[in-house]
Amino acid sequence: MSILKDNQQTSNIIFITIKTINGLPVFINSKYYKVILDSLAFCRKNKGWKIYAYTILLNHLHLVLKFYPDLI
Repeated sequence: MSILKDNQQTSNIIFITIKTINGLPVFINSKYYKVILDSLAFCRKNKGWKIYAYTILLNHLHLVLKFYPDLI
């Protein structure tokens, strides 16, 4: 798992891929899919994330985003 450190530069647009353990297709269940969408909405509103694009597949997701910590 990757964690963005406080001292890393956050002014660039970044691409993130997150995958499930053992490639299990957990996002086939709408309950878990909704958790991801709600989390993205929370981060957009409360964490200063500008989400340019995302895709949620059965066992992983991709995000293209930029952090704006000053907007918190």
